[in-house]
Amino acid sequence: MKKNKENGDEEDEIEAARKAAAQVSQGSDSTDFRKRRLTLTQRKQRRSSEERRKSKEQRGSEDRVFQSMEIGQVPEAPAPFSTDLVGHYSCHGIEPSWDDEGFTAKINQDRGCVVYPYNEAENQAVFAVFDGHGEKGDKVSHFVMSSIQDLLDKNSHFNDDPTRALKETFVETNRLLSEKKIECMYSGTTAVLVLMIENKLFVANCGDSRAVMATQASGGLTAKNLSNDHNPNLPTEQRRIEKAGGFVSPPPEPGLSARVWLDPEMTQIGLAMSRSIGDHAVKHIGVIPEPEVQIFDIAPEDQFFILASDGVWEFIDSQEAVNIVQQHLGQGATLACQRLIETAAHRWKLNEGDYRDDITAIVTRVPCLATKIPENSSS
Repeated sequence: MKKNKENGDEEDEIEAARKAAAQVSQGSDSTDFRKRRLTLTQRKQRRSSEERRKSKEQRGSEDRVFQSMEIGQVPEAPAPFSTDLVGHYSCHGIEPSWDDEGFTAKINQDRGCVVYPYNEAENQAVFAVFDGHGEKGDKVSHFVMSSIQDLLDKNSHFNDDPTRALKETFVETNRLLSEKKIECMYSGTTAVLVLMIENKLFVANCGDSRAVMATQASGGLTAKNLSNDHNPNLPTEQRRIEKAGGFVSPPPEPGLSARVWLDPEMTQIGLAMSRSIGDHAVKHIGVIPEPEVQIFDIAPEDQFFILASDGVWEFIDSQEAVNIVQQHLGQGATLACQRLIETAAHRWKLNEGDYRDDITAIVTRVPCLATKIPENSSS
């Protein structure tokens, strides 16, 4: 496995990054944002008591939502999957300050969640990551996380056309957001979601968070992107934006993003993605909330998938992320997820010093549902 530094140096630096994050989390000036975002919620169905009673008798459980927690936190209730099968964590970012430490924690605008069983069905699950941005990005991402999983299985097309249901749910969530008392003109969120129905994955993506599958090949595990990053300078995305009257500036240098602007002087907005939920100031110039949906069948050679915000992808590409998870997966998906986030935090420290974006990831072994994969299945 390719590494940038010697193994010992890498481990030492990752441990240093882990300690720095812990110092920020446990400082005396710590606000209540950690408590607020670590709340575990139980998804209550909007159904009559009789419907819930019959459904529970038939299926044995209700849908349960588990929000991704900060590394080191203890969950308030057992997760729906074992820690060996599914790991999901979130790590708040840091930004420079003038205190003794030189940095301070910022409110985590990321959200991640696992919902299982979904639609009160043991053969369905939802995995999702949301990366908020703007002044109220944390409130936007939290609302979107709650709204999408609540609306999706109520969509009239959910059973016969999940792709259409996903698209309509994202668009409806964006509409509902405008009715809430949440600042969403200049705040928004990405959304990458995997709807698992038996051995089929419906991957919906809006923005630059990403889903990746690790597939066994002759030369080892290979990363296969399950979603496309919605960068403004992608030809189809740029054409849509410019046709609607928007302007796109190219990346100022390799590794940076193109941006969407309201004006030809490129002084207003500067959004670094071509699709998002929220950001209503640029909705009329082609920044759409509709996700791109791709469908995959889980194949015998598929090992696990990763969902992550760009806090991971900024300095780690898809193949390296797969390699990092593979290295630690023998100790369970939860530890592998933690190591991926710690490695990402380490890269932020090396490249940006006292600034780090929020980092959220979900690692899921496949298959994780009680279904058998057909031998002739293909991705």
